[in-house]
Amino acid sequence: MRFDNPDMKTILILSTMLTVLTPSSYGQEVKKCDGTIVLFASNKAGQLTPEEIREFLFTFGKECRNNVEFSEFSNEVLFAVLYTQTALTLRTMEKEKKLLELDEIMDDLSSPINDSISVKKLIPRVEEARSSGKIKNQVLERLREADAKSY
Repeated sequence: MRFDNPDMKTILILSTMLTVLTPSSYGQEVKKCDGTIVLFASNKAGQLTPEEIREFLFTFGKECRNNVEFSEFSNEVLFAVLYTQTALTLRTMEKEKKLLELDEIMDDLSSPINDSISVKKLIPRVEEARSSGKIKNQVLERLREADAKSY
């Protein structure tokens, strides 16, 4: 292949630029405390794909504890996603449990930030969700803790 043709050079340069500059969500590492992913999940709650739920859950981490703005927002979105896509969220948590920081997610579930979050309404949804495994039971346990604290 010869590159002395100006059209071929332009195509090669454009192709290289597109490859380098176009972000690919597939295979790209999700960053902890990434507010853009949380915002995306918030805007699309109820319509998230399994991969989008996975990416959202991967944003939770110990390093986010000191980021108050992220912690509050991600907490609210976690409850919204769990409420609107209960079974899919539970299955995703079960499938990715070795890679997720489940302790951080479970801590959030036992301590809803916003008083408008109805843990009472969420518990039956989790109980009825078509999901099995240890994660579902852990989530229910944490939600019951949160419900007991609300009195």
